[in-house]
Amino acid sequence: VVISAGGTGGHIYPALAIINKIKEMEPRSEFLYIGTHNRIEKDIVPKHGIPFKSIEIYGFNRKNLFKNFKTIKCLLKANKECKKIIKEFNPDIAIGFGGYVTYPVIKSAKQLVTNLGNCHKVKVEQIGMCKLKDKGTPVANLVKNFEPSEKVVAMFDFNDNDIEAELIFVTKKGLMKITKQNEYISSKQSIAAIKLKDNDELVYVDYDNREKSLLMFSKEGMAVNAIKDDVTPLGRVSAGVKGMALSGSDEVVSATLGGAIAYTIFTSNGFAKVIKETEIPLTGRARKGIKVINAKKLDIKLLLATDLNKNKNYVVVTKENKMYYVESKKLSLENRLGFGKSVVAEKTGAETTQVIPYVDNEN
Repeated sequence: VVISAGGTGGHIYPALAIINKIKEMEPRSEFLYIGTHNRIEKDIVPKHGIPFKSIEIYGFNRKNLFKNFKTIKCLLKANKECKKIIKEFNPDIAIGFGGYVTYPVIKSAKQLVTNLGNCHKVKVEQIGMCKLKDKGTPVANLVKNFEPSEKVVAMFDFNDNDIEAELIFVTKKGLMKITKQNEYISSKQSIAAIKLKDNDELVYVDYDNREKSLLMFSKEGMAVNAIKDDVTPLGRVSAGVKGMALSGSDEVVSATLGGAIAYTIFTSNGFAKVIKETEIPLTGRARKGIKVINAKKLDIKLLLATDLNKNKNYVVVTKENKMYYVESKKLSLENRLGFGKSVVAEKTGAETTQVIPYVDNEN
């Protein structure tokens, strides 16, 4: 939990009271207090055993407007510092209790991009505090006109350090698009992120790296490692260009930027494996790619493919709603047509319906 409050005891002590209450409810909770560098919180908060980070920020001068140039400069700097601090701490929630220092900590809105091609702006403080097993706050409560079939594909902060930063999009029909992030700066809560054709959905959104290729994996087990040098940035409501050629009812289920040593692959029979990136040779976009699973006559589908990361582990969900925790370090390295190994308890595997990756910072 990130807490921000400063300037006076009227802001600070309510914040400390909330921290104590949260500790009572969730003793394992971790806290980081962000305050000003020159006010009383820098002395009070550490005495309570709470980690403290300071930023330089001042209130606006209403009598001498020229002094506000320094204030604005500090505000911009503080915003960048807060983004760095919050990214490193990776909180579940940030709470502000007033004071000028609260603004750069709380003001940043998360951008939610959904499968239906919408980009929704949600402020962190709108998300309610929850216990570990609570359901949480429905996105529909935070976003007007959030459709029942809408699912969040990606959540990110705008990169203030690089106004020319670009986002890359991939749809299940194999289209890809690169768009500058400044196209999504809007006063509206919800805007279109991409123009989708009928029955198409977004499956992947991330910041692009022009030096890296784009890997796309299909449900039928095909993979393409596409060079994207010929893809130029398009407008926000553009549909994009073909990234992967698909056969019949096949569709893209996973995508990721290249450059990883290896990739993890999960299939619908409860199996998983790791293959090296060299198994998927570079090629131009709009190609079918090559096979990366060995389905033979079995009706096996590729569920998830993602870059191998020692801190990235997985939860596998079976058709019977059983859940299995899978550590990436225990997955076997195989060639692209290897069967992999079962990651569920059943010896012959079990029909898997979902694989949820997450980053475990404790590993």
